[in-house]
Amino acid sequence: MKSRPQSFIGKPMLSTANFRRNLMKRSMSLAGAVALALFTAAQAAPAAEFQLVGVTYPEGKKIAVPFTRTAIAPKAAILTGTARMEKGQVDVRIAWEKMEPAVLFSGNITSYAVWAVTRDGRPENLGELPVREKKSGEASFRTGLASFAVVVTAEVLPGGIVPSDLVLFTSGKVDEKTSAKNWEFPLDMTSPIAEFVRPGNPSIADLTYSVKGGEPIELQQARKAYDIALELKAETVAPKEMEAAKSQLAQAQNSTQAGGSAKAVVDYARRTLDNAGTAVRMRVQEILDQRVAAAAAAVRAAEEKKRQELEATKARASAAEADKARMANEVARMKAEQEQLKAGLKDALGKYMGVEQTARGLVLNMGDILFDVNKFTIKKDAELALAKLSAILSVFPKLQVRAEGFTDSTGKEELNMKLSAERARSVADFLVVQGVAAERLTHSGYGPANPVGDNATADGRKLNRRVELILAEGSVTATPGGMVAPAQPAKKPAAPAK
Repeated sequence: MKSRPQSFIGKPMLSTANFRRNLMKRSMSLAGAVALALFTAAQAAPAAEFQLVGVTYPEGKKIAVPFTRTAIAPKAAILTGTARMEKGQVDVRIAWEKMEPAVLFSGNITSYAVWAVTRDGRPENLGELPVREKKSGEASFRTGLASFAVVVTAEVLPGGIVPSDLVLFTSGKVDEKTSAKNWEFPLDMTSPIAEFVRPGNPSIADLTYSVKGGEPIELQQARKAYDIALELKAETVAPKEMEAAKSQLAQAQNSTQAGGSAKAVVDYARRTLDNAGTAVRMRVQEILDQRVAAAAAAVRAAEEKKRQELEATKARASAAEADKARMANEVARMKAEQEQLKAGLKDALGKYMGVEQTARGLVLNMGDILFDVNKFTIKKDAELALAKLSAILSVFPKLQVRAEGFTDSTGKEELNMKLSAERARSVADFLVVQGVAAERLTHSGYGPANPVGDNATADGRKLNRRVELILAEGSVTATPGGMVAPAQPAKKPAAPAK
């Protein structure tokens, strides 16, 4: 009995992820399509690695191929084979004796598949190994591969595109005197559809299939294909095929129960398998189309997100560059304004006070020229200097002004604190009168704190008796510990003449 050759349409089984990606790109056969539809949530099973022997076959020579049985294969089973290459095609013949049918695995396993596996792990399904109730037989297969190992596995349905990890036989070394060349390689047989492959018996090494009273294997395959189609709801896309499969399966079952001819049962079963298989393929194609569309949409969404993120990154970079340029311009402007202000202050007020650039801003140090001893009323000369300052401040409306008063250490500290606070307030009040907005001004007194001269000498005490005006854009940081003098009460208007 010859099996129909079948070409593999997937990629090497390097990983579940690679399998899924490549499977989405290609058409599929019955079992492969079913598997794809059902293994979405499957997790990788523990690694099942086999050491395989590949052979490079010479042209025109018939080579005997031995097979090695694995621990899950029937203990009495024997497989032998030959391979012959003619015009680039290798004809593989496999004979078996005392081989139990695949349905003995129970669960959802119904068939055996023969695989040619290349050195890089690419499996090609050569077709079904048709072990039936008669436990011996022979089948032929063909492949365009010149170098490969042969593996026999148990499968859910014939025609899969990726082998399960139920490996029963692997080909061995051939006689190299025939010009054939052996080479060994490991292969991870972990199946990406392991969750779908559900054998009732993990091994049939010690089991024997009983033919008496059992259904024909073809009928079991047909029922399994129909059950899978129902599980996938294939009737939603192939109602006619499912109706035909249902009718043909019923006829096969009825014929079996009525003692009908085996030929009729097998014929109905094969028709069931064909119709159910067609329905499954149509349903899986729909599932694949949906998945491909969803995957394409996801890719487009990811690409759009990436594009938006790239645009946002570019925009942020552009904004950062603009901010950098703006800040540089602002720094340059402020520096120029400070230089202009400093120069203007020195020209206008250099006679009355010192001008110094500090981290807090420009500091104008107005010494004891402002007030008489123990007084906080501003002198006439000092009023002239402060009037000039108010004119300059009108040119720089962003500047904030803070007045801080200080005394020397002579006298009581409490009186010095009060005096320094009132002097600072007097300066601020005078600037307001000259047109400087009150919200631009703050003031505090610090008494003898923060001396700039030696209080033990007359010259040092003179330096310490001062009011400092700090000019800066934004709020001016206050020196800690100051005292704010209360606002002076408003003057009562003069009484009218009688």
